[in-house]
Amino acid sequence: MENMDFNKNNLGEWNKVNANSLMGNLGIEYLKVEAGYVVGRMPVDHRTKQPFGQLHGGATLALIETMAGVGSSFIIDLEHFEPRGINISANLLRSVEEGFVYCHGTIINKGERSHLWKFEVKDDEDNLIAYAQFTVVVVAKK
Repeated sequence: MENMDFNKNNLGEWNKVNANSLMGNLGIEYLKVEAGYVVGRMPVDHRTKQPFGQLHGGATLALIETMAGVGSSFIIDLEHFEPRGINISANLLRSVEEGFVYCHGTIINKGERSHLWKFEVKDDEDNLIAYAQFTVVVVAKK
């Protein structure tokens, strides 16, 4: 996120920045971000399904990592530090064939140099699709 001059508290600007990246290609969008809490969504469509017509587990993990990264970005000084994902532990519990999946994340440990997040991914009917923990390390910019 070098040379990015924008208001990190404006979700519209974050969504715009993501347009030409993995997040944009998968249709991921941020719905709510505040200190220690994030919500985003991703469509279940041709971009995010595996060949058998169900949501790809890798797309689900990309959604989780994306939400952890933006969540940590909101609580660190982006001028001097940047978040980097270092570990994910996830259980993919149910398949989805259409609609959207919604990723809800809460920080469970905010250290000076690392953040531990927990996530629930649910479908349009509020069924639990995946549960994960994600660790973000906060590194100084060079």
